[in-house]
Amino acid sequence: MNKNLTGKRIRNLRQEQVPPMSQAELAHAATKLGAPLNQDTVSLIENGLRGVSDIELVAIARCFKVPAAELLGERNSPR
Repeated sequence: MNKNLTGKRIRNLRQEQVPPMSQAELAHAATKLGAPLNQDTVSLIENGLRGVSDIELVAIARCFKVPAAELLGERNSPR
């Protein structure tokens, strides 16, 4: 059973970076923003095996400079 809506979107955003960002790099960046993650956790999230807390969602979105709503599938976040 998939435990999050964001995993595939996070993977896609990570791989779209130039150069592509590794899972470890994303984990490090999110940790610096207050959401302690490691590479294994990012892998679990991307594979839908682990949920994402609101704090983690916001930190990951900030890593990619996108609104948190985009990670939930909303292209234009509500104002």
